[in-house]
Amino acid sequence: MKVKRALAVSWILLTILPLVYFPLSMVMFTTSMGGESSDPFDRQFDTYFQYGLILNGLILLLTASYLIYLFATPYVPREKRMLWVVVLIFMNLIAMPFFWYWYVWAPLSGGSTSGTEPALRTSKLVLFYFFSLRVSAVQFFLDLGGEECLRK
Repeated sequence: MKVKRALAVSWILLTILPLVYFPLSMVMFTTSMGGESSDPFDRQFDTYFQYGLILNGLILLLTASYLIYLFATPYVPREKRMLWVVVLIFMNLIAMPFFWYWYVWAPLSGGSTSGTEPALRTSKLVLFYFFSLRVSAVQFFLDLGGEECLRK
């Protein structure tokens, strides 16, 4: 299955969208807490909830599209396919960008997926930064008074 560059780029943009939205919405939602009346809060919560439902549907569609591509492409080695099925299902948002880079973008740019050792070192570094940002976001939430919200 050969994917064109424009489709591959739009696929990764759709993949990154939930990764950007969830932390951003958490910050926007927590900073808007503590308003005077509860009516705007309820409307804002409903809006965030609807966006969350739409993005969860997008995540399901993305997971399905990655799984379809996984079995339709010759670039993923047969012995790694079941591993990728498990990883894409359970760690989908974290694993999808790596899968996209190794098995969608690398074949398009002429790179081979057999020499992924430097890419693995890079991915470990990216995962380290991703989790450190996640810890920073939780700390930011707690600094804004999120601990009191969790107690209510």
